This record gives sequence, structure tokens and C-alpha cells, in this order.
Amino acid sequence: MEYLGVTHPFNLSVYQIKILDWVVNGNGNAIVDAVAGSGKTFTLKAISLYLKNAIFLAFNKHIADELSKKLTGVNVSTIHSLGLRALKYKFGNNLEINGR
Repeated sequence: MEYLGVTHPFNLSVYQIKILDWVVNGNGNAIVDAVAGSGKTFTLKAISLYLKNAIFLAFNKHIADELSKKLTGVNVSTIHSLGLRALKYKFGNNLEINGR
């Protein structure tokens, strides 16, 4: 399949192409509500080909680790990890973290 001059090996459904088109050309917010096994990660793989300097946020570390194995060219993190990196960037690495 070719989309916007990028050729990739994905055979996307009509719904997945609409999601990809919104990511590339849309504005505002969007929600993808889909059941397990419907191709959300597969769609993210296609989307990752079009994004530069992007970060994909996952609900937990296990999901973030799995996504980072499957996606190329993007950063994958949890929201907590992203927040910690922002704090360290602003205040340095000598932060004292309260585990509670």
C-alpha cells in the first residue's frame, strides 16, 4: 500500500486508513474505540511511518515495552515515565522520589 508517497507492507482496512488519514491530515481530538484483536497495534505500526519525533504513550510499562518492540522511529513510554523525564530535565537527576 502507498499513502502520501510512503510505501509500506500493510494491508489496511477502510477504518484503519481513515484513522491514518486523520493522524496525518486531521486536527482536534480523536478516539479509537476497538476491541482486542481488531488491529490497533497494526494501525499504530502504519502510523509510526508518518510521524517524526513522536512519542506513543502506553497505559503501563508492560504495554510500553511490547509497543517499543513493534514500532520503529518513535519513542514509547508510560505517562509516568514521561513526567519523570520532564522533572529531571527541569530539576536535574538528583530528584528524591517518594515511592508512595
